[in-house]
Amino acid sequence: MRGLLLCLGALLLAACAETQEISDTGLPLGPPLSSFAADGRISLRQGERSDHLQFDWQHAPGRDVVLFSSPIGQGLAELGRDATGAWLAVPGEPERRASD
Repeated sequence: MRGLLLCLGALLLAACAETQEISDTGLPLGPPLSSFAADGRISLRQGERSDHLQFDWQHAPGRDVVLFSSPIGQGLAELGRDATGAWLAVPGEPERRASD
């Protein structure tokens, strides 16, 4: 019983202890990226329904475009932004645009 109390006491003291912040080493990670591309898959689940999407994100200074497609590659939507604003393009529907 005494061992259990000592263990609980140690846990309580450890829970109240402050954590030490890790200092920045100052080592450079390389130049900042001005452009990049990323692609992957997204899985969505709501209740019994689940969907899977592929995405392709292209980023450049002042412009982003994300293409969403089905698992077999059928285009579902294009979401983007640039200096003129933002847009959403869905096949078979008029393009939607906004200033930001």
